[in-house]
Amino acid sequence: KLIIKALELEKNNNIYLDTYACILFLKEKYNESLKIFEKILDNKPKEWEVSWDILQNLYNELGLRVKAKQLEEKFSDPGAYRK
Repeated sequence: KLIIKALELEKNNNIYLDTYACILFLKEKYNESLKIFEKILDNKPKEWEVSWDILQNLYNELGLRVKAKQLEEKFSDPGAYRK
């Protein structure tokens, strides 16, 4: 409930959005979670504003193996996000 109130105050805050996306993921609301993560990615987040491991797991749950593999490869190289 608190995260919803926080998002009402700051609807484009990537940290709040990430928290909400993670909550939805944990509740197995995968499609809703993906929509929130996509909004975060559209916002051009800083590396630390996204739970990349959760997003990778989400991609796997939804059968988006190529995207999951891309994230795995991106973060196996330190500093790759900035490239």
